[in-house]
Amino acid sequence: MNPADSYPQRPWLVQDIIKERSFTLIGGSAAAGKSTLACQGLHEWLTSGTFLGFQTYRQPQFWYIAFDRLIESIYDQLESMGIFYDGFVDVQSHAMLDLTNDNFNLPQMPQGGVLVLDGLDFLVRGGQINEFRAVAKLCRKCVQLIRSTEVSIIGIVGANKSSKNGQDDSNPFDALSGSGVWQRVSDTNMVIRVYDPSSTDCDKRVLHVRPRLKKAFKKFYQFQDNGWMVEIPDPAATAKSLKSPQGLLYSLPDFRHFKLEEAIKVGKDQLQVSEKTVRTYINILVEKKSLEWISHGTYRKKVTQN
Repeated sequence: MNPADSYPQRPWLVQDIIKERSFTLIGGSAAAGKSTLACQGLHEWLTSGTFLGFQTYRQPQFWYIAFDRLIESIYDQLESMGIFYDGFVDVQSHAMLDLTNDNFNLPQMPQGGVLVLDGLDFLVRGGQINEFRAVAKLCRKCVQLIRSTEVSIIGIVGANKSSKNGQDDSNPFDALSGSGVWQRVSDTNMVIRVYDPSSTDCDKRVLHVRPRLKKAFKKFYQFQDNGWMVEIPDPAATAKSLKSPQGLLYSLPDFRHFKLEEAIKVGKDQLQVSEKTVRTYINILVEKKSLEWISHGTYRKKVTQN
């Protein structure tokens, strides 16, 4: 018998970050973008077959349950983002629920669905022991549901604020409210940190992703006017290598063909490099297959950053 066949293998629901029949945790401080990330992630899943840019392997039935807002607020948020699920996601609200009274039952879900539980920090805030017991009770229900119907669950919970400029050396996953409970059953943990929480105008976020049994990695996101989260390069690393082929690549127009004249203008305006240097960098990036030559003087990013 092959040792690799000794244990049952779970297939990926989302490549490298979410497996079938798993519990995934998304955390972050207030207004960090946890619900936005989840809602847009589901929309991306339904429309493009990806989640945070990672490949998904099927399109399940989704349930979205919020414990921290009214159903009207959820609809307002979805409308502001231009998201209309059209029945593909069952949206519910259980605002101000008291779990200690045991008056909440998870919905009856078909085999293999995905359940999103938003606002779990409402249930653990304050650190009272009876609240943690209630959360443990909910975790047990989640585990039972995963085992009985093979669903996958995505939980959204609050976390403490980041320090200024994101210079916080502490483990971001330890900042999750009730982390001692949730992380006992979660397979993948994600934490959104505000890059500069002291600034009310800051729109930059860092998303830390830690799948269980896989090497930790980071992805960088930025809020744009329409609310969508778009991957951007590591600002610290990019600052050190602006005057380089990779720095030019990050600065070039994305998601469309662009002319060499545009690249030269970008190089002069953003990188303070000469036209000759830009042409050299363009050739290097084409050789490295980071840029794709389309026609005379026209290029396109072969692998975009979104």
